[in-house]
Amino acid sequence: MLGALLAAGFRSDGALSEMLGDFYGEVLTKSPSRFIAEVRRLDAPTQKEVCLLAGSGDGGGMAGDLDRARRGLKRIGDEVALRCLRGVEEGNRSGEGEQ
Repeated sequence: MLGALLAAGFRSDGALSEMLGDFYGEVLTKSPSRFIAEVRRLDAPTQKEVCLLAGSGDGGGMAGDLDRARRGLKRIGDEVALRCLRGVEEGNRSGEGEQ
């Protein structure tokens, strides 16, 4: 089910993107290995979009969960996880700027 929700995220509209972004961030924070396992199935541009959404959360960034997400992605440390980390950080910056 997570894979289908990830694939839906990069095609979603504003309201759905916010909801999915918040969900992605929560899954990433709680289970980075599971999140990355599903992200790995997507092509690189889609991986970036999904991770941007995770970082932006509900539009306000990841707040206190960003450090936990960073640690999880760095611990995995492969190309996909580090690409996702860059996307999460970019999405978080964009989300924080909108407040």
